[in-house]
Amino acid sequence: MIRSAETFGARLRRLRQAAGLSQSELGRRCREDGGPSAAYISHIETGRPNARNPSLEMIRLLARQLNVDPAVLAGFAPEKKS
Repeated sequence: MIRSAETFGARLRRLRQAAGLSQSELGRRCREDGGPSAAYISHIETGRPNARNPSLEMIRLLARQLNVDPAVLAGFAPEKKS
């Protein structure tokens, strides 16, 4: 099992930026799928106490919007190099 020292929020920010999405755009896409707002995404990325441990469903939704495997977003699998 791979477990990164990178926080979930930092990984989310890095993957979001690599996908070329702003927090607002990711939030808009997520809201269309019943997910978090851009404000909540900001809370996750900055490690706010109310958002440090997103649910598995939240991880799946964010991963789907970022086009990555949920295990990669959660830090349990390596990223595939392009």
